[in-house]
Amino acid sequence: MISVCIATYNGEKYIYEQLTSILSQISENDEVIISDDGSTDRTIQIIRSINDNRIRVFYHQKEHFYKYTLIRNMNYASQNFEHALQQCRGDFIFLADQDDIWGQDKVSTCMQQLETCDLIYHNYSEINECGEIIKQFHFENEIPIKSTLLSNYFRLPFAGCCMAFKSDVLNYIMPFPKRTITHDQWIGLSVFKNGKLKYIKEPLIKRRFHSSNSSMYNKNENILTKLRYKYLIYSSNLSVLVK
Repeated sequence: MISVCIATYNGEKYIYEQLTSILSQISENDEVIISDDGSTDRTIQIIRSINDNRIRVFYHQKEHFYKYTLIRNMNYASQNFEHALQQCRGDFIFLADQDDIWGQDKVSTCMQQLETCDLIYHNYSEINECGEIIKQFHFENEIPIKSTLLSNYFRLPFAGCCMAFKSDVLNYIMPFPKRTITHDQWIGLSVFKNGKLKYIKEPLIKRRFHSSNSSMYNKNENILTKLRYKYLIYSSNLSVLVK
């Protein structure tokens, strides 16, 4: 059984396209876990209008840790993904963002590779708000995952939307550190240390970059916020190195 986890928040613009790209390639026995963070738009109405029994909707209650809006929102997103993972019943777990589009062979490719590892991390294409491809291969000639835990800790190479893993991984990634703002780095680093990770150079999703992304990408933040962001990433993931 496959569980696909999506953390939603005001995603009405793209959620239908993403869900249809996922539902078309999973079986009737699989599930899509939606954890919503208090959307005030039509996100939930659109999800329910699809009327698919594989979709399970849950509602997340935020905990407040940070003063600065961008960092606080990233922490909310990490909390929301953790809440989604807590609801999973599948043997294999895929993480998905609400605004991307899955390639038609994402599930079959990842499931084949998961026969010999604990977590798959794959490449992606970049698209804009209109779905137009900006860059076919985000990682063109490089392998983003390096050979040592320390180098990956400082490099921060992981993106959750490009991850699929066995449910056994939950035994050592849960619970997330309460103040984490990068759940994807926490998961990737933890599996690098405790399990077996494999990278696929083929882009299996179209990852959308737009003004509402909950990340530091494409943000014109001041230098103090950027420094604080970096410090919080490293400090919240530090226990991977020392535990």
